[in-house]
Amino acid sequence: MVQRYGRIDGLVNNAGGLQLHSGFLGIAEQQWLDAFQLNFHAARRMSHAALPALLEGEGGSIVHVASESARLPAVFNPDYAAAKLAVLSMSKALAAEFTP
Repeated sequence: MVQRYGRIDGLVNNAGGLQLHSGFLGIAEQQWLDAFQLNFHAARRMSHAALPALLEGEGGSIVHVASESARLPAVFNPDYAAAKLAVLSMSKALAAEFTP
């Protein structure tokens, strides 16, 4: 984007998805890793990539779309809920570090 338009004004991290489970004990290790890869690490990577250009400009915004599951997890999605809670925490940390 920067090469084409010369700047980035904003980033919206809206990727996500979940797999329903029978409960915590029914979630395999790889399923936990996959949930965090899609629902947290994708947003983390995009934020990390866009932030330098946003800081060089005259301001900009990063919007992370999470889920109500981050605050109210259910029995069938604890991996998804944990990953989305991590997104909320990252949003707060970025706001604390990079906003006035």
